[in-house]
Amino acid sequence: MTAKPKLGIYLSGFAYGPDRFPLLLEHARRADELGIDAITLSSHVVMALDEEPVNQDKRYRSLADLRRVRETYPPDKPMLHPPRNVPWLEVFTTMGAIAAVTSRAELYTAMAIPPLHPAVLFAKQAATLDWLAQGRLRLGVTASWIEGEYRALDRDFEQRGQVLDDTIAACQALWAHTGSNEPVAFSSKTVNFEDIFFEPKPPSPQGIPVYFAGPFSKRTVRRVATMGQGWLPWLVPPEQFPEAIRTVKEATADAGRDPSDLVFQLNVPSIGADGKPAKMWTRADVERSFERVPELAKTGANLFIAPLYNFHDEPEEGLAALEHIAEVWNKLDFDS
Repeated sequence: MTAKPKLGIYLSGFAYGPDRFPLLLEHARRADELGIDAITLSSHVVMALDEEPVNQDKRYRSLADLRRVRETYPPDKPMLHPPRNVPWLEVFTTMGAIAAVTSRAELYTAMAIPPLHPAVLFAKQAATLDWLAQGRLRLGVTASWIEGEYRALDRDFEQRGQVLDDTIAACQALWAHTGSNEPVAFSSKTVNFEDIFFEPKPPSPQGIPVYFAGPFSKRTVRRVATMGQGWLPWLVPPEQFPEAIRTVKEATADAGRDPSDLVFQLNVPSIGADGKPAKMWTRADVERSFERVPELAKTGANLFIAPLYNFHDEPEEGLAALEHIAEVWNKLDFDS
């Protein structure tokens, strides 16, 4: 028997357009009421010309605009990301607002980009949000890939992997419950500080769970095994997942940590009403998309994320889509 995994809903500012952002909070509130386990949100500070241009000759103001881009995009090329001039909401600010309208769902930053922040400030932002969310923050992190974003913030792009490692290690040192009278010091290749007092610590003595995003690589495995509580994979086919999960668990145990509670995420497949995989930004069918989830759960995935915008045409239809998703999810059989 496969234990029932958790269900998360991915909300993204660029699917709402700048005139309908408040609907994102309404959708988060309703997802929480419906018993959906997690709400996820990603962010960029800026996009840049490093990103491949895709129909950048106009401003995108709606999900319908994004879908028109999909229709005109070359059929032989995957479209993995939205156009660079769509609106992105800052992840900590938005998650703070979501925390205020929810009470039970776990809140995932998927993804925050630690190397774009001074390490101590990043630790403070996360700890503050975790308190306002009453311990519900789950910190998904990545080094990202947009060099122009690093330039705009005067951050080191070439060292971003090292900075990611050092920032998370520094955060975990700052979050440790060693007592308010104990100063904290930390030393690494890119992050260093001495004798500072960091309060408040996160609510949990274990700190804030950190989930590393990335491909199935030695670097990702090392990060999860030594510092992480989960893996948010990029472009890993489901058939590779059992081996990948086994490798991550073995590496975690070898690092002297318990792998039993690790989180392994998969996206809900995006399947059209015709039963064929839906291209990104095209409308997916709820029943068709979720019917494979029980089988995929046997790979070891224990968190499934569904982008809400895959299942409606306009943001105003999001509440009905959420209710449909919850209804279908609750009928899935994970026991057979």
